[in-house]
Amino acid sequence: MLKRKRFTPAMIVAMIALAVALSGTAVAGTAKLITTGQIANGTIKLADIHPSTKVALKGDRGATGAQGPVGAQGPVGPQGATGAKGDTGLKGDAGLKGDTGLTGDKGDKGERGDNGKDAPAEEYGVGTVNISRGGAPSAWAKYSTELGSPVGDTTSGTFRFSCSTVQAPCAISASAAVLGSTPKHVYPRILVQKQDFDSVGPTRYCEYADGPLTLVANQASSSTPSYIPLTVNIGGSADCDSVDTSANDLSSFSVPAGRYDVFSTFVFAAA
Repeated sequence: MLKRKRFTPAMIVAMIALAVALSGTAVAGTAKLITTGQIANGTIKLADIHPSTKVALKGDRGATGAQGPVGAQGPVGPQGATGAKGDTGLKGDAGLKGDTGLTGDKGDKGERGDNGKDAPAEEYGVGTVNISRGGAPSAWAKYSTELGSPVGDTTSGTFRFSCSTVQAPCAISASAAVLGSTPKHVYPRILVQKQDFDSVGPTRYCEYADGPLTLVANQASSSTPSYIPLTVNIGGSADCDSVDTSANDLSSFSVPAGRYDVFSTFVFAAA
């Protein structure tokens, strides 16, 4: 690479003289060159120099050379070997065991429960609906309830029976028993609906019987019930095509041949 030449003041003066000599204002053959020795220091300033001379003094800067091509990237170097595994660290010391918690106080022992000997025995009221089909009446349904309510205790149910033309007339009656320590008044209700026996037909109202109150004596709860017959009232006439010639309070009421649905309820109240 070429080094740029540095111009000294003496060289600048020499060049100025040369420029004056070459200019058209000089007289041919009579001018003499001015040397640096003939110029006192500080007498010539840059403002006294012609612009073209300044350009000449600066000199032309050399052209910048073209940039060379970028070299190809070198190949990737091989992977280094895996380093050796470090040693396992030492096991830390075990922590201290915590203190044992305090034991809670033991609870008080509960009171001993009753042995049940003084508890009152359970009491029950039982009602039956009896059917007679040409023979002795038998209980077709039994309903019971536990006694003890201050307003009375009720039990009820329903069933169906058939009375053929051979068995007719059939009879319906009710009875009750009280198993407990005190007697009870019993109030029965019986509702009867009828369907024709020989041909299927609609079911219709047949008879309704209820009350009056009947006092029924108590029996031991553990004994086999002994049933007391109840009186029922069917009103002033038999409404079920029966052959009964009497009405009102009856121990039983009769019904002709047919199929019957019997709905019954028994109320046990304090005597």
